[in-house]
Amino acid sequence: MKCCENCFKDVDIKERIKAINEKGQCDFCQSNDVYVLDIDKALKNNDYSKNIIADFNDLLDLYTVYDRKQKDYQRYSDDARKLSEQLFFNTNIFNLEVNKISKLLKSLLAEYYGKNNELFEDLVIPEYLLDDKLKKNNGIFGGKGWKAFENRIKYINRFHSNMANKKILEAFFNNLIVNIGKSKRFYRARISDSGKPISNENMGAVPLGLSTPGRLNASGIGYLYLCQDYKVALGEIKASLNDVCTVASFEISEELKLVDLSQISVLSIFSFEDKITYLMNFDILKQIDIVMREISNKNRSEIAYVPTEYMSDLIKDMDNVDGIIYESTIDNDTKDLVLFDDEKVHLLEEETINYVVKGINYTQLDKLER
Repeated sequence: MKCCENCFKDVDIKERIKAINEKGQCDFCQSNDVYVLDIDKALKNNDYSKNIIADFNDLLDLYTVYDRKQKDYQRYSDDARKLSEQLFFNTNIFNLEVNKISKLLKSLLAEYYGKNNELFEDLVIPEYLLDDKLKKNNGIFGGKGWKAFENRIKYINRFHSNMANKKILEAFFNNLIVNIGKSKRFYRARISDSGKPISNENMGAVPLGLSTPGRLNASGIGYLYLCQDYKVALGEIKASLNDVCTVASFEISEELKLVDLSQISVLSIFSFEDKITYLMNFDILKQIDIVMREISNKNRSEIAYVPTEYMSDLIKDMDNVDGIIYESTIDNDTKDLVLFDDEKVHLLEEETINYVVKGINYTQLDKLER
């Protein structure tokens, strides 16, 4: 039997299957002419499979059969699922339905299944649930969830909270670092408060003390927000009829080192030596991704930004990091970035353009049910 690159979402596994450099038809998702992993060959030769089987064996060791008779297990009855469901709902590994995940696992891990078939057939839970000390030490929020962190930092202790495990968060952020080379262009759009074109001098970061709170900056802290697409930059400022808008072009003059938060929920568990820490924090990584994609509006309260401002401050304190990349909230294919200072970019003065909004077209309207 053969599985293929399309059976997986996990970027690491997909790349390893491509590296085998064999194409064919998949027996699980029925894709044709795709890079495949021949399971029969993989079972005989771990080198052929690029250690995929070994890594999945290690992953399955992180689960244990749920024993409802044991007192320690009973409080986790809501967390007990079939193994295929655990991997479907609580990881981003597979791009298959639950029943096909089960079939693939039993084929790929035939030896493991022969020795531990109850792990595949019975309800299981992640072993970390049974270890309160491990959850406290390795959980991003000490075993608590994103909602608990949000509530604490918004309403209880904003400046001196020790709830977040900075070391663990930084470990995830370090896996998201990317470099953007010289000469790449980005854009900044602004609406004029005066109704007159904005000068080039005022198209950079807002001066310290004057900035309003944003997704990644607290009030008074001036960062430079840029967009990789000209038209998306204009769309993001949500201009109204007769508004005067200015769009400036910036060019990178020195390589940037950035944390790409747009990839935080698709990090590969197989790129981490400590897979259990990844597993216990997966839901929090997804929540960070969700809040980074929430659409801003003029009525959004200042405290709504506090959790992501905290993340931004933590990233700013990392060594040699220039800023953050995140997905545009109006275009999934466009990336925005925020720079903690503007020393490594320069404004192209001759390319600044001013506009007056003379019409607005509503091209994508989704009807809501009452």
